Amino acid sequence: MVDRRVGKGVKRGKPFEIEVDGEKLIAYEGESVAAVLVAAGRRTFRWTEKKKQPRGMYCGIGLCHDCMMVINGVPNTKACQTLATPGCRVESQQGLGTRGPKVRPSTSSGPSAEVTKVKNRETQQFPETKYSACEGDMS
Repeated sequence: MVDRRVGKGVKRGKPFEIEVDGEKLIAYEGESVAAVLVAAGRRTFRWTEKKKQPRGMYCGIGLCHDCMMVINGVPNTKACQTLATPGCRVESQQGLGTRGPKVRPSTSSGPSAEVTKVKNRETQQFPETKYSACEGDMS
């Protein structure tokens, strides 16, 4: 695996692993799930419903819907707005919210899993804001 992160002059948080489609990837405190995927060279996050075309990170600020993934068992979660957390399980999304074609079945307890939402990108501070992923709008 190639790491595409900038190395020189960057202070990072503690490293930890997340699982993406069954593959272990290194993440650092304060990184979004999308940042971890891009650093690992992953360009496809989901496939469109009608034409089955690949989509990846586009805007990176939560305005579009191209980075929707199944994160901790919750479909339609924006990877650019979700912090990577230790033990996080991420799966590629097929269409409107089902798992992608090359994904192992989830062993998580289901949609009650919590995700951490990215806040205040301007100052790069990521407070521990948590919400239930099955409650309302995530943007």
